Amino acid sequence: MKKLTIFALAIGFILCANILKAQDEPEFKNYNMISGYVEYKLSGVQTGTQELYFEEYGKYEAKYSKGEYDYMGQKGTFNQVNIITPEAVYSIDLNKSQGVKLPAPDYTKVIEKFETEGGDFDKVQDQSMKEGGFIKMGTEKVLDKDCVVWELEKNGAKVKIWLWKGIELKIEQSSQGATSSQEAVKIVEEEAIPFVKFDVPSGVTWVDPKTGKPIKEK
Repeated sequence: MKKLTIFALAIGFILCANILKAQDEPEFKNYNMISGYVEYKLSGVQTGTQELYFEEYGKYEAKYSKGEYDYMGQKGTFNQVNIITPEAVYSIDLNKSQGVKLPAPDYTKVIEKFETEGGDFDKVQDQSMKEGGFIKMGTEKVLDKDCVVWELEKNGAKVKIWLWKGIELKIEQSSQGATSSQEAVKIVEEEAIPFVKFDVPSGVTWVDPKTGKPIKEK
């Protein structure tokens, strides 16, 4: 009787563990990593830095970009943050304290792909890149990470992306004689990100994305 009780408890423990695991598994992943931080160097028409923070497989994401630009005779500085949350998407010019607020991303099609591919992140990523017109070129290392290299040429423009676990560790772009690139110089894996990084700055004036005119608060 005692052996049966121990056996039943063991089975119950395994079932509970499997249920908890299923509950923790997200419907989809933007990145094949729960959380992380990547620092980039920007070069070309834009010079400066970019910082990527993400949590919950990319359900929350923030990109902070800062530096200078020189494009077709136009020069200046930029200080930008792009934030993605389950509630909305924000693109903010920190120099002007002005931004655009858009509806939350619709991940319906991505979720369907994950269901079709049995949750296989690499298969979903490959499918999505090919649907976007990219061609897989092979693998190369960036910061000692094995990246899948994707390339797209369209209307005289060329884009090359080095992907690792869904993270763009390197991007090279060229169009009309102008080139730009960003390359990761530091990666911090699976480290909890302070959620303040995903907070929208206060005092931002929201503008209409079509007209660029300020939106009057109701």
